[in-house]
Amino acid sequence: MQAELTVEMTDKLIKASVRKCLRGWWWWGSLIILLCLFLLYVYSQIVSGDTWFVGFCTAIGLSLFVYLLYQYYRAARESISSWAKVENRLVLYRVTDEGLQIKNSLTCSDCKWSAFDRIWKFHDMWLLFHGRTVFWVFPNTVLNEEIGDFIAKKVIENGGRVL
Repeated sequence: MQAELTVEMTDKLIKASVRKCLRGWWWWGSLIILLCLFLLYVYSQIVSGDTWFVGFCTAIGLSLFVYLLYQYYRAARESISSWAKVENRLVLYRVTDEGLQIKNSLTCSDCKWSAFDRIWKFHDMWLLFHGRTVFWVFPNTVLNEEIGDFIAKKVIENGGRVL
């Protein structure tokens, strides 16, 4: 298969992709921590009713929330500032049987399909991961079903996952 996709990396697209990435990484961990804090709160109320423990649990929960907000704003700011240095924000993806070529005004990368370890599908975009934190954005407006199925098949064939 040979296909070319062009994506303009707007600030809105960058913020949305960073938000989805962080939500994917932190969602379950945050939920488990908050559930544990709630169980500790209930236990403290049943056993002794001490208010210091409730305050401690609340402080931990608020600290986690502030930390997650900080992570989002830091990642979004770094991504937007790095894209601001690029004169042309268009990214050209060339999909082939061997891999994916990614080209913008600064660089050109040829990645084999084995380099990608997972795809996260969302209703408005796909994130194609190359390592834990590096990902490529494919908005659904440019990704048709045939190309999407081909990319997913190639990633799975090379040991990756589609979530």
